Amino acid sequence: MARRSRIWGLSYRLLGGLVELLSPHLSSLRTLLRQGGVRIYYKAYVSCMLFCSILAASIAFPSSFIVFHSLLGYPITRALMISALIAIASSCSVILGFLVHPLNRAGSEKRRIEMLLPYIVSYMAVLSASGLPPEHIFEIMASSDPSFAVNRIAGIVVREIKFFGKDILSAISTGLDYCPSPTFRTILSGMARVIRSRGSLRDYLLYEARNVIALKRAELRKIAEAVGYLAELFVIIAVTAPILFVITLSVMAMVGGELFGISPVVLIFVMIYLLVPLISFMLLLMLNVIIPSW
Repeated sequence: MARRSRIWGLSYRLLGGLVELLSPHLSSLRTLLRQGGVRIYYKAYVSCMLFCSILAASIAFPSSFIVFHSLLGYPITRALMISALIAIASSCSVILGFLVHPLNRAGSEKRRIEMLLPYIVSYMAVLSASGLPPEHIFEIMASSDPSFAVNRIAGIVVREIKFFGKDILSAISTGLDYCPSPTFRTILSGMARVIRSRGSLRDYLLYEARNVIALKRAELRKIAEAVGYLAELFVIIAVTAPILFVITLSVMAMVGGELFGISPVVLIFVMIYLLVPLISFMLLLMLNVIIPSW
């Protein structure tokens, strides 16, 4: 941990001035880091990203030149061009990795919140119906199990109230910046409007809970239909079609025919050991995309 802190500090000391010039254009990255739960100052994060990308290019260029020129015998000009391309690719890969990391974390937390949203809003409605003020609702949610998905956002609201002395509306506004789920952000924004207008928070949360449950039911019905279609597609493509092809190719092999100059026996092996696993893997990827997961 201390070594990592030294890297952040060193990169910020070296490249902090450049990042300060770029800071007006980094608001989207700042929001992404907040929503991804990356607890690093965004300017230090960008400094480390640039530092690591420069370091990767500095290592990749001479290493590639030695390999292509000294070991493989490429001409100097060609080796320099290839080394420059590899250095640029290495630098871009590092930058891409730094950008994908918070994006992946934000996406993962968003999926968790969206999946548990009916339970989250219903829980908030129950707490509000019991007469608890909004501050205590967020305190209870912040102290809940981490698998509840919104304890980090609720903890930020509680932190803004207890440690920075903000009112509940300002604290919720700050918490919105850290929420990766658009649906939950909308619910929190409506909650703030109800508090500001001194309306019934219990009625609002009960209304939102019913809406979220109805939307979740419709979503589950669509998922069930899509999985049914995918199951039929699997039976046709990965089971029935290979059997028919194997039977046809076996008959061709017995009578001595060929297909495009290739032996039917070879095609059978290609079908069994290459195409069928590949088709099954592609259908598995489609299933993973259709069914939401953490």
